[in-house]
Amino acid sequence: MERLLRIADGARRRPGGVSPRHPPAAGEDPCTADTAQPEGRGQEGVDPMIQPLCRYCGKPLRKSVVTVALNSRQPKWRGGISRPDRPSSKEEAQRLFNEVIVSLRYGEDERGRYVSEVGLWDGVTYRDRFFCKGEHAQQFAYSALNYAPTLGTASYHEALKAQQEKEQS
Repeated sequence: MERLLRIADGARRRPGGVSPRHPPAAGEDPCTADTAQPEGRGQEGVDPMIQPLCRYCGKPLRKSVVTVALNSRQPKWRGGISRPDRPSSKEEAQRLFNEVIVSLRYGEDERGRYVSEVGLWDGVTYRDRFFCKGEHAQQFAYSALNYAPTLGTASYHEALKAQQEKEQS
């Protein structure tokens, strides 16, 4: 069963990024292993209170943020979240949510200025576990294979062994 996070007054979403994970056990294929960890754990050996960095370039990883439209009964985008509340400040908006507000946008109408949109972060999830973008993951993999050419998954090593046995017979 897929884990869903509760956010923004009953709306549900899948984690946009990743919850922290641990490496698979010995002999387990990392492509198919269930490596989910309990919430709150960061990269191995890294303090979970410190924002993780890209393993290739060192930039901070992007937080997995959910945007909620306020003072609205209809979401501005398909699958979006909206609430009819009309807070006038960040402090008032923060009281509406358990998550951390990482961004907000103000609007103005005949009744005055109000918070029209907030970006919420659960304090745990990031868009990716190790890299700021897919290109860096690929470049890191090539660097790792240049450094250790025999590096590979269990599936790769089994296929390589089968290929070598086939050539010998």
